Amino acid sequence: MAEIDHFVWGVPDLRTGCAEIEYLFGAAPERGGSHPGLGTCNALLSLGPGTYLEVMAPEDPQPGSVGERLAQLDAPGLITFVLRRTDLAQVMQSVAGCGTDVSALGPIKTERLTPQGERLSWQLLFLTQHAYGGLLPFFIDWQDTPHPSVSAPLGGAATDLTIRSTQAQRLNQLFASLEIDASAAEAEADALSVQFKTRTGLVVLQSTPQSLAVLQM
Repeated sequence: MAEIDHFVWGVPDLRTGCAEIEYLFGAAPERGGSHPGLGTCNALLSLGPGTYLEVMAPEDPQPGSVGERLAQLDAPGLITFVLRRTDLAQVMQSVAGCGTDVSALGPIKTERLTPQGERLSWQLLFLTQHAYGGLLPFFIDWQDTPHPSVSAPLGGAATDLTIRSTQAQRLNQLFASLEIDASAAEAEADALSVQFKTRTGLVVLQSTPQSLAVLQM
């Protein structure tokens, strides 16, 4: 069963987004770096061993890029959650057997430079050509790269993930087929929310319709 690796919080401006997270969590996210080709940059806050919160923002975005969609957000919001797997090829095979409403893209080698000049690399596998937006996560394999939760400032712990979907039955079928330990509840609108236990108390981050569409492929 895949484990949750991190949650992605989308913001139109990194400095403002980090200030908001620092206010909510009582801890300041640490600048991660830039993502060449995506037009994005990030800052990270550890949620304990093996899990973190990624604050993602635009940086010199090109037309049609993820960064451009982030820049157009009217408000910050949860984009998706990401699962950690070391067998992305096996995940691709599982996706192939899920039906025609979802496809896989990858594994894609991805890298960024830290502010200290260290080059980090990993692989991503995206689920594409579906209508579930950020409710359907993507997958990451860190390979030999140290996990970001080890070095990022500690901000608390995730205690609850809530998924609401207009297509909950089908989404739950996909979760089961892909060994995703999550469950969607039927709702009139798609929504994603995560509750965190922080030094300031319980904090809930939620999606917006715009944020759920940022990674739509």
